[in-house]
Amino acid sequence: LLDGPAPLPLFAGQAPARPAKPGPTRPVAAPTATDTPHEAVYRVLSTTPVTVDELVRLTGLSETALATALTDLELADRIDRLPGARVARR
Repeated sequence: LLDGPAPLPLFAGQAPARPAKPGPTRPVAAPTATDTPHEAVYRVLSTTPVTVDELVRLTGLSETALATALTDLELADRIDRLPGARVARR
């Protein structure tokens, strides 16, 4: 009893609970026609990580333009690159 409650036993054939998968991310705001590539990327980012492929879809930028904008934003300490080709605002 000193260590707290005992874990609940699993029933025969029952798999352990798995954490829920994160739902689809929502951009902070949609990019506008007058945004620079850097503004378009930063506008759709939030603190919830998104994949680079999702950023291509959300911003409409080419992979080359997106890579350049991400590198510049990373050097300016505005974003974090995360494992799994994911990116998030700082």
